[in-house]
Amino acid sequence: MDLHYIGHYYEFLNGASNWAAKQPRKYMWERNSLFWMPEFCSLVENETIKEGKTSVWGPVPFPAGTYGVLSLLNDMKPPVTVEEDNYEWGVGEAADLITFDPIFDPAKTKWVFRDDVTGYDTKVATPPRRASIVTAARLSRRLLNTMHEETWRVHRE
Repeated sequence: MDLHYIGHYYEFLNGASNWAAKQPRKYMWERNSLFWMPEFCSLVENETIKEGKTSVWGPVPFPAGTYGVLSLLNDMKPPVTVEEDNYEWGVGEAADLITFDPIFDPAKTKWVFRDDVTGYDTKVATPPRRASIVTAARLSRRLLNTMHEETWRVHRE
């Protein structure tokens, strides 16, 4: 869970950013739940389909009236359906989040923070969440601003 790098962190994170910009959004949540390895998109797609899981495709809808959702940015909406996409959506755009450990669904674990949903009504279904235990990450300005708005405007963590 720790990162040891001998070199300049700017070059390291810039290289990671350049690599991430080449990655498609298709099966992104599923791919991010594992450690990355080369030639791994088709493996994740096949396993997701084989297990009968539905891939996350764009912003996940949940009852907006219940939570007071911040307005979504137009560029977050998929331009085509998941079946029509040929691993093209997202390629060439900067990643909002880069971590070096898997990103997982805390609700499906025994992690002590799995039920930590500060600011959400726990009597209804919580929105989909992801977590990563990281010591080094790169966050975009857009993500930092969204996190600020969630915390400051609607008091969620």
